[in-house]
Amino acid sequence: MDKITVVGLASERDDVLDTLMRAGVLEIVSREDSVEQVSSETRATMEKNLSRLEQTSQQIAKRFPLVNAKLFQDKKQVSEAEFMLSSLAEEQTLEKLANWERLLAEESNLRQKQISLQEDLDQISHWQDLDIDLAVTGTQRTEIIYGVFSDPDELEAITIQLAEDHPETQIVRLRDIEEGTLAAIIMMREEAAYKKLLLQSADFHAIPNQLRIGKPNAILNDLRTRISAIDVELKEVQDKLAAQAEERASYWLLEDYYRVRLKRDSAARDLYGTEYTFYLSGWVPHDQTDLLVSTLTKNHDVAISSAPAQPEDNYPIKLQNNCFNKNFEVILTTFGAPSVNETDPTPVMGPFYMLLFGMMLSDVGYGLVLVAICALLLWKFKVSGDMQKMAKMLFVSGISSVVWGFVFGGFFGDMLTVLSNGKVDFPALWFNPMDDAMKLMIFSMLFGVVHLFAGMALQIRNSRLNGNLLNGLLDVVPWYLIVGGLLLYLAGSAGALGSVSDLSGKIGLYLALLGVAIIILFAGREAKNPLARLLKGVLALYDITGYLSDILSYTRILALVLATSVIAIVVNELGFLLGPSIVGYLLFAVIGILGHSLNLALSALSAYVHASRLQYVEMFGKFFQGGGRFFNPLRRETKYFQVSRGGDNSSIKRNGVS
Repeated sequence: MDKITVVGLASERDDVLDTLMRAGVLEIVSREDSVEQVSSETRATMEKNLSRLEQTSQQIAKRFPLVNAKLFQDKKQVSEAEFMLSSLAEEQTLEKLANWERLLAEESNLRQKQISLQEDLDQISHWQDLDIDLAVTGTQRTEIIYGVFSDPDELEAITIQLAEDHPETQIVRLRDIEEGTLAAIIMMREEAAYKKLLLQSADFHAIPNQLRIGKPNAILNDLRTRISAIDVELKEVQDKLAAQAEERASYWLLEDYYRVRLKRDSAARDLYGTEYTFYLSGWVPHDQTDLLVSTLTKNHDVAISSAPAQPEDNYPIKLQNNCFNKNFEVILTTFGAPSVNETDPTPVMGPFYMLLFGMMLSDVGYGLVLVAICALLLWKFKVSGDMQKMAKMLFVSGISSVVWGFVFGGFFGDMLTVLSNGKVDFPALWFNPMDDAMKLMIFSMLFGVVHLFAGMALQIRNSRLNGNLLNGLLDVVPWYLIVGGLLLYLAGSAGALGSVSDLSGKIGLYLALLGVAIIILFAGREAKNPLARLLKGVLALYDITGYLSDILSYTRILALVLATSVIAIVVNELGFLLGPSIVGYLLFAVIGILGHSLNLALSALSAYVHASRLQYVEMFGKFFQGGGRFFNPLRRETKYFQVSRGGDNSSIKRNGVS
């Protein structure tokens, strides 16, 4: 990394930031002092408009989805001139946005009217064909109300009560319907308020006043006419909304434009300056410095200085790996960034991750399906971002799964054996873990030792980078001798090395004792008191329990291999319960697809998690300090469009999207 400093005129600040965002290679060093947000009023307006645009985009996508829309949409290419919207273009799009919102409000209002009229229609439809005028409310001395008694028992009770206490009040039953009984109640005006309370307690529901405007049939015809008119209005509004939806590309463009503007505004808060000047500093990858300086000085009146990063600087980390190792950077970025004083572990971690994932899944069929899915994502759907990184990593790991499937002899478990009634077995190039689980357990632990040794080697490299190679050697090499020596000793004692078993056992014992001696003598070397140094060295031997625990952790490889195989075997047995018949093969196809799909999903997820765990806990625990931060340059972060640096690559149409 290089640290560059840029000084320029305040009037050119935003233009310089635009250039830096286009370049996407500089991470601005944030101000340490607090500062009020610049352009607060303008920013608030942009944030409000961005929220409106995002809501509108969601509404359009839901109501008017694109024809032949892809599962993963590619970003459309636009030219720089198209992306940097003029004030007029911004205003025109905001007018379209306001029109969309107005139409939505109008549609909502019409729907509410439609619902209200439909409720009235449903209510008055029970009175259809009755030859009464609902507008007649009584005489000078009497009042008439119309409604429905919902409960027959309550109707009988109130009829009896009124006959006894208020014989002048009459209930005229008009029609029995499913919801109750239609009735007209005639009462004296001076007692109307009290009688209405009695009726209400008897579950009586009066017709609203707005419906008492004439005979029921006339009211029904009027309501139907009004509903039909609203239907026409609603159709017109919806057609206008559909036409507005064709302008979605302009909404997307303004949405991305606001995102970039807001990010530029946020970046401006990290700049120092006066009324007439501004000042910024930031980190740039060394191989990009000259080009960035040339671009800035060519297009802007600025003064620039640059200097290489110093070891004491807390500069950001930018990983640089070859095509193969780059596939596994996603594993490291998920965990955290190394410090500026550490080496990038990806070149060592990547191959081990691929092998561990492959061993844990270790099935030719599952591996091929995983490779095919990732290939579709990468080359058919052309996914980007984190999904692309994950797909690349799983693609390579899937190939490893295929290779280990041949090594252990698994093709969708024992599918070939089941389908052929035992006549065909998928061959294992080495051995079948289901037949010799102990061999796989031993191999898993030995592989774990190699994995741990690789992590310990990175500790030596980190020590050399910090100028303490001797300390690294004294901290790591003794454990190489102890762990390696004990393995040789155990192998020799078990006679696993044939004629040289006795010799290897003795060599292993001597190596382990040599490692113990080095630890006792040098593990506490920072102590000045010889007795304290010796005591610390003895106590350091307790770390052997940590190494044994780490090595035993690799037996999870055995567990996952057996789990994948056993579930696959169970799926095959269940699917082939009916034997070699047409129905049996159909049943096997159904159960096999469902069962193996589920097993692949669970096994691949388990392999991903546990392979990552062996990196993060066992391997990284031997060398990784962390505490760094990944390089995060100022760049344009858009959702819908990719801004090209060439000529006019328009993907925007006036009406729609290309």
